[in-house]
Parts: sequence; structure tokens; C-alpha cells
Amino acid sequence: MLYAADAFGNAERKMGRQQAGQGMLAALIRSTQSSHFPVVATRQEDLSALRQQAQLLQPGLNLHLWPLDKLDRLSGVDALLVADPALARWAEARQWHQKGAAAWSLIGMTHTLSSVAALEALRGLPASPIRAWDALICTSRCAREAVQVVLAHQAELLARRFGGQARAWDGPQLPVIPLGCDLDRFQALAAGREQARVALGLQSAQVVLLFVGRLELHAKAHPGVMLQALSRVAQHHARETPDRPRPCLLVLGTARSQATAAAWREAVDYFSQWFDLRLFDGQDDALSDQAWSAADLFISLADSLQETFGLTPVEAMARGVPVICTDWNGYRDTVVDGLTGCLIPTSQPGPATSHRLAELALGRLRYDDFMADLMQQVVVDEDALVVALERLLNDASMRQRMGEAGQRRARQLYDWNHVVGEI
Repeated sequence: MLYAADAFGNAERKMGRQQAGQGMLAALIRSTQSSHFPVVATRQEDLSALRQQAQLLQPGLNLHLWPLDKLDRLSGVDALLVADPALARWAEARQWHQKGAAAWSLIGMTHTLSSVAALEALRGLPASPIRAWDALICTSRCAREAVQVVLAHQAELLARRFGGQARAWDGPQLPVIPLGCDLDRFQALAAGREQARVALGLQSAQVVLLFVGRLELHAKAHPGVMLQALSRVAQHHARETPDRPRPCLLVLGTARSQATAAAWREAVDYFSQWFDLRLFDGQDDALSDQAWSAADLFISLADSLQETFGLTPVEAMARGVPVICTDWNGYRDTVVDGLTGCLIPTSQPGPATSHRLAELALGRLRYDDFMADLMQQVVVDEDALVVALERLLNDASMRQRMGEAGQRRARQLYDWNHVVGEI
């Protein structure tokens, strides 16, 4: 395994990529059959946390450190697992090995594919010494489709440039293998539901929705449709069943900018007239556990090209609550509409972004502005969301059935022990 601290830890704020990396690393350590765990890292890399984790999960396991500048002498391994899609660099380094490309295979993984850096990493693969025994794991079908489009386009450009044929390039395998989660942890959180509700001051009959993610307005998931739809449902309930407790939405995450934090506070002030809306610091582990424990329903309306997988809906299924999410990118692979939750129709009617991509590549446009432009092109069906909210807020037995189905699906497909076996 190629170890990079930024891929397996959260220095400033919780990010899905690091959360997934931590889970995968723990599963890899637990599944090791040997007494040695080979790690490739720079000489300056601090491995103390990794050593501590290894001893906790697999007592007696020895980390076998291989310096990055001696990659040409790496031996005793069949494959080098890299935590990102930038395989060309390591394929070039492998060429210096006495066995060349036959020394070991490379296994990369996709995460966000919408940045210039990620696209350039993919564009470099057709001209690199990647072989058919290498692989780039795609965490969803949409991720694989994006990779295939970029690779085919770049191979065709090379073919035209040098008078060859694009089909002559034998690229890496592109298996679809999802990310995983800690099933035992999220199942255990369900047992603390009543205690968490008391600690948070929630009524026993109050239906609690949970959103977990980055509290940013330009990327991942804009909250406008979620808040507006829930306010419509809450107003309807207030008219029809005035004695019923108001629904509660717990928003768990962090805001990077002061302007975004202020916008969320304004949203709380405005929408709290119709439903209970609370902001929780996603960096507070104890508060995070309470929010997950108290939830009856999970909601995440991703409308960004960055969400190639989306870990939180999988975590919600592991917790045993139904999921309402957008029928969008990686979410459509994990949530089964009508069985483990509801997929809300989502579309992108105006994907004409090539000129904006050029401005991004040339430095005339910031990445945050680029993602905000794309997000504004994505439309989430608010009326369909209102219908889904009405159904699940009103039917406790449906919530239970969907939650149990989601938990079975999570156990079958997204347990890290299973996922590592696929890797």
C-alpha cells in the first residue's frame, strides 16, 4: 500500500475521501494474513499513527516500510494500492525496476473526477506504461463512465497525432467497486436512539431527519430545495394535524467560510417558524454520534458533479434508516428506490460547460466558481421531494421496512471486509 497521510486522516475537517480511506486502511490491516504489512511512504512520513492503529487492530503486526525513493527495488508484493487515480506517475517509476512493468500491478481508486488535476491524471494514462494487469477502481458506474470517456478521448487524440489506432492501447481494468463503511459502528448507534433524543431535547414522537455533509452552498448539495420542500410539508401538517410534533431537521457538518456559516444561521432563523432546524458541528464526534442515533430518516440532495459515490447514504443504510436522496451520480447505485428509500428525479438540462472548463484549466476561473456554475444547472424535482417526505414522515412502518432493507443491503454490499475482498 502507498501511504499518504492526507488520504487517511482528517487534519482540519471531516471529508468523505479521508473517512473512506480510514475505513479501508483498517479493513486492510484486519485482513492481513502475514506478520508484515508492507507500506510504501516517503522517509519523512510520520507513521506513528499507522503503527498505533496496526497494533490495535492486529497485535503483533509489523509495518514493513519501503522508502518511496527505492520504489525501483520494491519486491515481495503482487500489487501496489494507490489511494487516487494518478497511476501514470507510479507506472513511470515502475519502469526503473529490473522487471519493468511486470514487477507488480498498480491499483488506483477514483474519488472526485471534476477537478483539473483529476482529469489531467486520467489524460496521462494512455501515454503512460500502464498495462492490462493494472486497474483503476471506479467507485460507481458514473465514475467508470467518466473515466472511459476521458481515456477514449485522449487515446483518440494520440492516435490522430501519431497515425495509429486508439484501439491498440490496452488500458487498465476498470472494475466498479464501491466504498465501504463500518457496519458495526452504525448499527450500535441505533441502540442509543432514545438516550440521544433525551440528550438533544427531542420529543419522543418527533420525526427527526438528518443531513450530513459539507455545509457549502457551491458544491456537494445546495440546501435550498431540501429546506423549501420540508417547510411545505411542515406547513401542511400544521394545518391538518396541529397537535402533532413539528418535524426536526438536524444538519451535521462544517462551513469553511464565514459567509456560508452566516447564510446557514439565517436559514435557521427563517425556516424554524415551520420546523425544528438545528445546526451541529460535524467535527464534534460525540455530537455526531448523538445526531446519527436520534435520526428516523436521512436526506441528502446532492446536485454536484463532485459526488461520484457519496458515503453518507451508505452510512444511513448501515444505521438502519431510510434514505431520501437525488437520483444522481453515485447515489443511484447505492439507494434502491422504493426499497431502501426514495430517489428524487434530478436532471441537468444545460451541460454546455466546455468553455467554462477551458477557463478553469487556464486559471481564469476558480474551481469553487466552476462547481457553482455546474450546480446551478442541476434541477432537483421539489414536488417529488414533497411527496416522498409526506410518505415517510407519515408512515412509521414504512420507515422501519426501508431502514431494515437498507441495513441488509449495507451488510451485503458495503461492509469494509467485503469491499476489501473485492479489491
